[in-house]
Formats: sequence, structure tokens, C-alpha cells
Amino acid sequence: DIMANLAVGLRYFLNYAQQVGALDQVKVDALWHRCWSALGESAAAQQEHQTDSDPVRRFLELLAAAISSGRAHLSDGDGERPKQPTAWGWREVEVGTGDYIRTDWRPQGNHIGWLEGEDIYLQADSAYAEVQRLARDAGDHLAVTLPTLKKRLKEQGRLASTEKQKVGDRQVERLEVRKVLQGKRRSVLHFSAGSLAHTISRNAPSVP
Repeated sequence: DIMANLAVGLRYFLNYAQQVGALDQVKVDALWHRCWSALGESAAAQQEHQTDSDPVRRFLELLAAAISSGRAHLSDGDGERPKQPTAWGWREVEVGTGDYIRTDWRPQGNHIGWLEGEDIYLQADSAYAEVQRLARDAGDHLAVTLPTLKKRLKEQGRLASTEKQKVGDRQVERLEVRKVLQGKRRSVLHFSAGSLAHTISRNAPSVP
């Protein structure tokens, strides 16, 4: 909108300058193309800035960093090692000594969610807290509250499902779904494993 308004204002100004004889057609065309190009460059720079400051994108970047650095992990629905464990915060370690030495899979960091087939169920409070801790350690922070982040995830189509809840005479959308995991009914954020894994792997920054 800002770019369009600036372009309209520029066009009126050039038309006026030509009508009063301050500029001829050649100079009007040259100025128009020069200014239009500058507006395009400014718009592209602003779009990049807005993308970098997108809290959903930043949350997913930090979530990826927390998992890849061993600060957090996901399990299967029973709390055990999921498929492709290294992608979800598990490491293979040696346990025992001598003739009894063996390798075993161990979760790293805090437990923040579950994987079931093609679905991820994220503990919103735990994941958000871990992301904020990681951001603070890097001298940064996630500049939205958890309720706002949930709304943004919904608006950007990141959530695989939500629930309807009756409040009085009306239906209210709950952004967290209820799911039995590790034998307990929990309220969790529901993501598609495929889409979230793609986003995490694409956005994951290197972590020292």
C-alpha cells in the first residue's frame, strides 16, 4: 500500500511538472523509471525485513536450534524413541563397560512434544519456554506472547487441526487439541510432521 501511494503521488507530480513546462516528456519518462526502480528495491528490502521479523518463522528457527543442539527432544506417543530419532533430539550413546558395553538411544534436553505417524503434538508451554531460553542465551528474544504466537500459527496455516468448544450458546475455536499421549489426556498444538520437519530442516541455523 505504501509503495502504491508513493507511486501515485509521483505520477501526479510528474504530470504537473510536465503541464507547467518544468519537464519534457523525455525527462518525465526517465524520472518515472528511475523512481519506480527505487520504489521496487525499497519494497523488496522491506519484505525481507518483515520476513526476518516474522515471529512464527523465528519460533520455528529457534525450535529447530533447540532440537538440533540437544536442548529439547520429541518422543513417540508412548514416550519412547521415535522414528528417525536423530532428527528429533535423540543421540546414540555407549553404555556399560567391558564385555557389557552396548549402544543405546538417549533423549537430549527437555521433552517438548510427541510424534505419532504423520502428526506432531507440541507441548506449547514447554516448547515456548525452551525457545525463549535459547533466544535469551543468544541475547535475543521472541517478541510475542504464547497466546499471540498460537494465533499467528493458526493464521499462517501451520496448525494441522484445532477444536471447537461450546461456551454458553456459541462455539469457540480452541487452538490446542486434546489428545491422549503417554496415557494422559493433554492439550497440545497439532502440526503435520511432514510440513513441520521440512520447515525446521530448512530454517535450522547452525548451532555451536
